[in-house]
Amino acid sequence: MKKKYFLTIGASVLLSFIILVWLQRPTFRVIKSWKQSADISYSSFDPYFLNVVEDNIDLGHIPFTAPRNYFLYAGRESDNVTHGHVKNYSFEYNQNIHKYLNECEVEWTSKGVTFKEPSGHSFFIPKKVFIGGR
Repeated sequence: MKKKYFLTIGASVLLSFIILVWLQRPTFRVIKSWKQSADISYSSFDPYFLNVVEDNIDLGHIPFTAPRNYFLYAGRESDNVTHGHVKNYSFEYNQNIHKYLNECEVEWTSKGVTFKEPSGHSFFIPKKVFIGGR
């Protein structure tokens, strides 16, 4: 009887672990992308893109919610993450991340790219960390 009990507990723990790992997996899905302005040239594999990429689930909020983590990617690809610069980033949105990102602005300058949120937050990525396929 004890053996069956321990096998059931062990199987439950293993199944819970597998489910958590599956939920935690990153999607790496680009949910918003901005292309480098045509009037800005870095003379190095232009054009570049600033992407908001969906990452793993933030397990710190379970069981109440299960929000996704996101990161900003500045690099040469608009639809995936390859060579470039990546920074984890949290947004100040309440409900719909897609609607919120449509209200955000991106400014490309000769020094780099700035991501600007409607909340007033901004994040600057210098060009030296993303040009040339870094």
